[in-house]
Amino acid sequence: MIPSRENVHASLVILGETGVLIRGRSGSGKSALALALLARARAAGWHARLVGDDRVMVEVVGGRLVGQGHAAVRGLIEARGTGILARESVDHGVISAVVTLEASPARLPAEESGTTAILGLPLPQLILPDDRDLAAKADLVIGWLEA
Repeated sequence: MIPSRENVHASLVILGETGVLIRGRSGSGKSALALALLARARAAGWHARLVGDDRVMVEVVGGRLVGQGHAAVRGLIEARGTGILARESVDHGVISAVVTLEASPARLPAEESGTTAILGLPLPQLILPDDRDLAAKADLVIGWLEA
């Protein structure tokens, strides 16, 4: 039986109307990418809010995947080497896309990296390298969301 709730090691941002869950190993740049995406989305005039950083509780609600950040760190995100930053946030958001940061993905990402399932729900997924090229990754994600 597939559970209906799970705590995942990820960051979650709302960009426009899209909830983007950013997954990857510890130190892969999830928080840094979340900050870059929030900045890029705001610069483009989109609604952009943080839902959670580092740990996100995801659950199936009405056939959709909903994520919620931990109440103790709501509105806070770690900028490695800088410290904890406050950002505008919302309590929860519907997750409709997943970005996965990997150490050695394909050399050139496919137009779509396919799908992934979280708690039994299929979601579109973009797989990117966990390098520090934040500007390029943020641009790729924004372009992917606009397509």
